[in-house]
Order: sequence, then C-alpha cells, then structure tokens
Amino acid sequence: ALTRPLGRGIMGDNIFSHILSSTSCACDARMAGAMIPVMSNSGSGNQGICATNPVCVFARENHNTEEELTRALMLSHLTAIYIKQNLGALSALCGCVVASTGSSCGITYLMGGDYLQVTYAVKNMIANLTGMICDGAKPSCALKLTSGVSTAVLSAMLAMQGNCVSSVEGIIDEDVDRSIRNLVSIGADAMNETDRCVLDIMTHTGCRGVIMVNLLRCLCVRAWSCISRRGVIMVNLLRCLRLRAWSCTSVHSLRPHPRRLASQPF
Repeated sequence: ALTRPLGRGIMGDNIFSHILSSTSCACDARMAGAMIPVMSNSGSGNQGICATNPVCVFARENHNTEEELTRALMLSHLTAIYIKQNLGALSALCGCVVASTGSSCGITYLMGGDYLQVTYAVKNMIANLTGMICDGAKPSCALKLTSGVSTAVLSAMLAMQGNCVSSVEGIIDEDVDRSIRNLVSIGADAMNETDRCVLDIMTHTGCRGVIMVNLLRCLCVRAWSCISRRGVIMVNLLRCLRLRAWSCTSVHSLRPHPRRLASQPF
C-alpha cells in the first residue's frame, strides 16, 4: 500500500516509508509461506525481521558505514534478547514490542546517538507499545510489525532531540533497567489472564484455523528440534493438537496450506 499512488501521496518516498514497506513486506511474505530464509531473534523469524530490516534500510539510506551497520545490528538484536530473556518463550505480549525496541536502539545509534539517547528511545518505546497483544502467527502480523517499526523511528527521533517519557508518567522509571522490568512484569505476569481471554475468543470465533496452523507449526518445529526425543515430543504435541481439535467444531475444513507449514518458526 505504501508504494502505490495513494501511499506515496500521503507518506512520500523517503526513509520512513522505505523502512515500513521493507519490514511489512518481509513479514507478509513469510506469513504467506514464502520459502525465503530470515534472520531470527529469540527463536522468532518475525522478531528477527523487525530487529534487522529497519536498521539495514536506515543505514543504507543514511549512508552509514558497514562497521556502523554491524554495531547497530548487534545493538538491536542484543537489546531484544536482553528484554526477551526474562519475558519467557511464550507471552500474550506481542514480540514486535520487544524487537522494535531493539531496532529503535539501532536506529538511534545510526543517527549518532549515545548511551543516554539510546535509553531515551527504550523508554519511549515501552511507554508507547506496552500492552499490544499476541493473537497467533498470521498474515496480519505485518500490520503489527509496521506499527512497531513506525514507533521505533519516531522514538529514535524524539530521543535524538533529548525527549523521552519521564518517570512520573505511567510505567516508566528513571532507570531504564527498571522500565524494562516493568515491561517484562506486565508481559510475563499481568497478561496471563489476557492470554486466556484471547484464546477463548479465538476458539469461539472464526479463528480456529489460525489456532490449528499455530499448533501445527509448533508440532513441526518442536519435533525436528530434538532428534533424540522426537518420538516423545510428537506424542505430546499430537495430544495437545487432538485436544484443541476436539474443541473446534469444523476441524476437517481448517487444514492449513502445506506451504505455510514449511516456513520457519514464528
């Protein structure tokens, strides 16, 4: 949409629109089952796209050196890993919140920012995106990545101007590590009930196909990740799949596209 006349008329042909289109198109292609390898982060391909593409596009458009790009990518991915390590493997908090926070740090660095300005970018991201839910891996994840990446660029711009959300506002603390812990606490603990509510909604609406696809993705990924215990994992996941299948009325009509199962873990 951003590359068409309406999109160009509103957004223009600039670094910002290039970052959004590159990230969203990559996610959309991956969710559609495109057989293209991506750099993952914390076991997620979409989070890897979100932590990598914005930084690479900005570095290219901003004419940064290869060394600066390398450092920015390391900062982006390590920031995402640092936040994700305490959040857990599965959470009702969308992973793009974490990954786009990393990309905001990388973009801030490419803009010439120092440690203080990077912390400003992190605080701006936490204040803005905390609470975005995860409702399964699906094509519309591209929309969430676009929201996260657009916020990442805006947060970096604010940080470079010395602006950030203060400690008297909401969940932000004066110390950036405490702000990150507040984000993790919400994602890992407070959103447990949200996770149950989202699953309940999905199992009683037209989203049963999404649940089946996600379970089958998990089945394929986990089964091939541990060779020595493959049989045990297959049995356990098939049990889980069977339980979910019996909770859906029209299971046989919801078989996922075979190409989608071949894509990398979400």
